[in-house]
Amino acid sequence: MQGRVRAHQIPHVWVTKRCKQPNKRKCAVCLNSLGFLLQYEKCQSCKLSVHIECKKNSRVRDNCGLTQKHLKELVTQMVISKTQDNWAPEIGNSHSMSDIYANEESPTTIVVSEEIQVQRTEKFDRRSWNMFTLRAWKDDSIPNGELEVLSPIGRGRFGEVFAAYYYEPAVIKFFDMYHVDVHKRLEVFKQDTACFQNVRHENLIFFRGFYTIDRSKLGIVMEYIRGDTLFNILHDPDNDRRPIDFNDIIEYAKQICQGMSYLHTRHILHKDLRSKNIFVSERRSIKITDFGIFNLKRLSYPNRNYSFVVPFNWLRYIAPELLRVLNERFDPVTFTEASDVFSFGTIWYELLTNTFPFDSMPFDFVIWQIGSGIKAPLTDLKMCHEAKVFLMYCWSFNPLDRKLFSELLQLLKTMPRITLRRSPSVPLCKSFESIF
Repeated sequence: MQGRVRAHQIPHVWVTKRCKQPNKRKCAVCLNSLGFLLQYEKCQSCKLSVHIECKKNSRVRDNCGLTQKHLKELVTQMVISKTQDNWAPEIGNSHSMSDIYANEESPTTIVVSEEIQVQRTEKFDRRSWNMFTLRAWKDDSIPNGELEVLSPIGRGRFGEVFAAYYYEPAVIKFFDMYHVDVHKRLEVFKQDTACFQNVRHENLIFFRGFYTIDRSKLGIVMEYIRGDTLFNILHDPDNDRRPIDFNDIIEYAKQICQGMSYLHTRHILHKDLRSKNIFVSERRSIKITDFGIFNLKRLSYPNRNYSFVVPFNWLRYIAPELLRVLNERFDPVTFTEASDVFSFGTIWYELLTNTFPFDSMPFDFVIWQIGSGIKAPLTDLKMCHEAKVFLMYCWSFNPLDRKLFSELLQLLKTMPRITLRRSPSVPLCKSFESIF
């Protein structure tokens, strides 16, 4: 029978370069020299180099980091039996597979489909994220003694963050697992954090590895960001809290959309997209963190009758379809890509106003307003019409009417910007005299 196999597709990250060593560099399409001091395009991830004209005239596939030979071997080895729900733990003894792991420079993405002959007793399960994904748990576990845990940085609702050193400055977040039985905590932790292993994007925080202390403390090691959270930049009273320039708002929003669009193409939902989970580095680049790990069961601790404690302002990020089904029994709710888009709409509102929607209102009022589809008033907001329409695309009451992040990114690229009018660098009288 005909089966659909999901194939590798990772877009290249193209940058324009100028060739200084024509004898050593050749175009990957036409195999000719790149030419002395001529411009060409190079992928920052897999180092593929092509002529600009060859890139335009030929179909350079999105196969960054994986050759056709490795892809063929990968597809052959990743067929699993129908009775299994996860990838097999032992992929095989092929030397080609070990080459894939050794030379892996970017994560494997599975987007494109291809028709091949597959027996009835075999299937592929792309969305099984567990310890048997392409990068196994043992490959990313940091041995005790190689990482130095330093001073605490802060504590959130679901864990504590420490400064660390792992060949370079890093941070480690230890998760609170009180909502899970002791003997199940390690397996649940692996499942909750497996999405970190197989993603790599410039707008997502870089994952360094897992770290456990006697199985009592379970944490993930991430890159150290020299900067601050978007929440502190917008709402911390110790900061200036001056409105962000509209051009910078668009740039921040574009980077958030790029990172979230990448996650959604990998079938990963953030489920807790808030300004506290977005970092702005000193170079003003966006880094999204804590994606895919939120679980409603985490709110069940400490135990309370007929209620549960939520992070401050958390309700303002929750989509109406989710807010209406929350209950004290912690029944699971279905997060979707549309619910992530709604959360991003609240972040867009924060960027424009430096405040939260329904700010200073009681929680029951916020629940009723958002759950009924009532939106925060926009009459006093000094923004262009396109920015308001953009917000409505994110806050649509019907999830099907909300735009995808890829569509929102295109809207941001065409949104009118504020043009700075600069005075001439020389006095106007001299500029006039130079004409004659």
